[in-house]
Amino acid sequence: MAHERGLRPEPDFFDLPPLLHELCALPTRQDERAHFAHVRRFTNTLAVRYSPVGGTGQSPVRPRPSLLPGADFPSLRRRGPAKSTPISYPDLLAALPTLKRAIVLGDSGTGKSTLLHRLAADLAHRAAADPAEAVPVLLTLENWLGSQLPDFVCQQAPDVGWGLAPLSNQKRLFLLLDGWDDIPQDGLNDQKKQALHELVKQLHSDTPVFVSCRTQFGHELASWGFASLTLEPFTP
Repeated sequence: MAHERGLRPEPDFFDLPPLLHELCALPTRQDERAHFAHVRRFTNTLAVRYSPVGGTGQSPVRPRPSLLPGADFPSLRRRGPAKSTPISYPDLLAALPTLKRAIVLGDSGTGKSTLLHRLAADLAHRAAADPAEAVPVLLTLENWLGSQLPDFVCQQAPDVGWGLAPLSNQKRLFLLLDGWDDIPQDGLNDQKKQALHELVKQLHSDTPVFVSCRTQFGHELASWGFASLTLEPFTP
């Protein structure tokens, strides 16, 4: 299986420390180069169409701290969730590297997929030149038909998809999920969304993750605790 590549079955590897075993499971630089070429081919059609698109960003709402029962400090009493001030961005592509995790919202045709494809292409270009840069993995969710999540990831990123966990633990993964609301309605829709949420929760907390979704379905991702980026409506 593709996701088993990199694991060494020889007996003298069985007793290695977990960290070294994980390094053995990492994609090789040759694997990464093949992946970057794949990303460039896959994203080229949309990436070249990208032009700066503005929008607004908002940090996730965090609950305010509350005092212990009986405390009497009026200014510090529970006041409900803290609100964040929206930030306006003239070009969301430039804003994305300043955020760790965000939901990219917008109406159909506003450029969500184009934005993520251009970001993936730019990240692949940088990572091809510098082995220390994060490896972008772009999953086009509308293509997820029937298979389990690990198999789908390997279909979308055959050269490195089997190594998401070790790449994440090495802080070298950049995950892009395109089309949350486009996951096929095949009777497994809810299970697939739950599997994606579990995957993201298992990644290292420093792993950047961006998810694109039409605005009317954004509430489904509220529990993820991500910032939100809303694209400006398209004007001809």
